Amino acid sequence: MIAERSQLLGKIVVAVIGVAWSVMTYFVIPSIVLSKKSAPAAIGHSAQVFKQTWGETIVSNVSMGIVFVFIYIFIVIAFIGLFIFTIGTQSDMLLVLISGFFVVTLISISLVQSTLGGIVKTLLYIYATEGVAPPNFNSELLEKMLQRKNDQVVNPLPPPPV
Repeated sequence: MIAERSQLLGKIVVAVIGVAWSVMTYFVIPSIVLSKKSAPAAIGHSAQVFKQTWGETIVSNVSMGIVFVFIYIFIVIAFIGLFIFTIGTQSDMLLVLISGFFVVTLISISLVQSTLGGIVKTLLYIYATEGVAPPNFNSELLEKMLQRKNDQVVNPLPPPPV
């Protein structure tokens, strides 16, 4: 109804609702898989976990996003150079091969980014709910990743085993 009466206001309301839904459901999959919660219960639990780790979640997502933006820029620049070279050689077959390789490379990088995002999300979920680093993960790295500006760790980790 709001969207029909005012397009600008409708877009703003839809955007706010979309952001709120994304925040509430950020940890739903780890909550369902690791805590064995039902989907409706997982949404509420996800919102609680997000409240505990909102700063770390935002920092980790932004940091990873920045790294991958640079990777994408590098790939696009490299392929632009290859396209220019290929056009100079006037080889249609080489142009098709490079175009295909470009698409496969972008899809592969996107899959790596998505996988790393899932790993970080699960790591944050385990750390927020259990207060310990997952097995086989470097406690010092996690502690440094989750440090706040005032150098206080959200949930101090036990010292690494010697």
